[in-house]
Amino acid sequence: RRTVRRIQTSPAMTDQMREVLRIPVPSGERTPVGPPTETPLVALDWGTRGQMKVRYRQDPARRSGNALPAGVAGALVQFHEGGVPATEDKWQYLTNCSASPCIHRVTGTGSRTFAYRVCYVNRKGEMGPWSAPVVATVTL
Repeated sequence: RRTVRRIQTSPAMTDQMREVLRIPVPSGERTPVGPPTETPLVALDWGTRGQMKVRYRQDPARRSGNALPAGVAGALVQFHEGGVPATEDKWQYLTNCSASPCIHRVTGTGSRTFAYRVCYVNRKGEMGPWSAPVVATVTL
């Protein structure tokens, strides 16, 4: 593989030479990647005192074999204290996450209720559709 990589990047290499050597001939066309179209499913794990684990994927209950969709670099996670907000502008940024789960550490006393939503993001920063909001209470 190392030799093929070196040959592929050589300026003297032609497509005819690549065919003779039976190595891939680049098409020369780049395929543009648009914004993500899939909506992540979200599951919350509040089993640890003082933190909420926000799991997202195509099947958030599965912990392995659950890769991000093609062209997706990660996810944007937002939250709102007190449940689902009445207006879009009330959501607060939590994190950009490239691996599930994202952990939201909560301080204070008593119990607090939070709503979360997640959307996939590609490498250009283009966002896909938001997930349905999910709500849970963290015990402190």
